[in-house]
Amino acid sequence: MQPIEQLLRTPQPAPCRHLPRIAPAVAAILALTVARPAGASRPPSDCLWTALPQASRAAIVAGYARAGSEALASVPVENAMIRRAGRICGLDVAGDRLMPLVGASLAGASLEHAAAAALVAQGVAVARLERAWALTPKAEKTLILENAASAGPTDRAAAKQFFSTMASLAVRAGAPPPAGRSPMNERPFRTYVDYFLGRAQREAFQLKIAEARR
Repeated sequence: MQPIEQLLRTPQPAPCRHLPRIAPAVAAILALTVARPAGASRPPSDCLWTALPQASRAAIVAGYARAGSEALASVPVENAMIRRAGRICGLDVAGDRLMPLVGASLAGASLEHAAAAALVAQGVAVARLERAWALTPKAEKTLILENAASAGPTDRAAAKQFFSTMASLAVRAGAPPPAGRSPMNERPFRTYVDYFLGRAQREAFQLKIAEARR
């Protein structure tokens, strides 16, 4: 499995990829303690997720429910699958120009949908998650999106700020406040954070895809 930063920087895609098990920003946090194919009229990232084969989506959701984001490393996503999803969603990835961006958006969507499914199974309303994201102050959302689109915080102070922002967002959405010194090891809290990290990565690379197509 290639970590997300390699997925973003590999000029020529490898024959087969695995979904990144963790967004780059998660690594910084840990150091402190992803229906039927829709048309191109839908947001690209949502379309990419639904364009994945149903068996792949089911494996992603089931794997996350069983073992969290680490399980996504065992779900292979071949380049041909990404190209097919791109074609369904009106994205030309034949020349590989958009391949890293599409792959990263798809990885974020996979984490988002898998975490959302786990939360729904616990009785959490998706509307509450969406409302918390929509009401996130602009400065905080910008910080989250910037980290999701990059290799994450550049130093310990930035990592602490990022974690504080993510923790506040998760708690506003209904996550139990972290109780220990390693909150990312607390599964209920981590699931909320995974949802927002996945959503942020999906949206950040959706924007990059739009910019690359201009």
